[in-house]
Amino acid sequence: MDVILAAAGDAFTWQALLAIVIGTWAGIVIGGLPGLGSVVGLTIFLPFTFGLDVITSMALLIGVYCGSVYGGSITAILINTPGTPQSAATTFDGYPMTQQGRVDEALGWATFASFFGGVLSCVLLIFCAPQLAKFAVNFGSIEVFALVCLAMLCIVGISRGSLLKGLLCGMMGFFFSMVGSDPITGADRFTFGTQALSSGLDLIPVVVGAFALSEIFV
Repeated sequence: MDVILAAAGDAFTWQALLAIVIGTWAGIVIGGLPGLGSVVGLTIFLPFTFGLDVITSMALLIGVYCGSVYGGSITAILINTPGTPQSAATTFDGYPMTQQGRVDEALGWATFASFFGGVLSCVLLIFCAPQLAKFAVNFGSIEVFALVCLAMLCIVGISRGSLLKGLLCGMMGFFFSMVGSDPITGADRFTFGTQALSSGLDLIPVVVGAFALSEIFV
């Protein structure tokens, strides 16, 4: 408990709070621009942390990351184009609400969910970090296989309208994930002699291409 109180005292200084506010607003703007995403936002603000202390730097980067994740849901709701990969699922419910004229309700729920989920996850992380660390160390091939099975079940769950289309999209996702160097043998797969594809396909261009381009075509 003493450690938690000491950390709270460091986190609630005016420098840390100001860094959180600035980072959050900047993250919302970055997340709302499709194609940038959280990683790009953190990369942009990383040089600004060189002259700051550790607590303020972490507060700034956390604000940028959390703000960008929320900012991606804004474009996902308004124009059916997620600004970040984390907001891809928001298009399933958010954009249909926009088409029904319930934009304010969709943005309100997204804001509430982001705030409540972020605070709850922080509280759980404070008290459950040691147990999570032990679990992460024991996360092996069996758990990875179970996670893949869960992903397949999620594909079936969200493909209620047309199961065939859902399975085809899942197969396309598996194919895209196989592009690049084999993690075991190191051999290039489906690169077609292009050196740029040896590291695989980045998640952000794939998500933006899948959602933004399809929306433009429609």
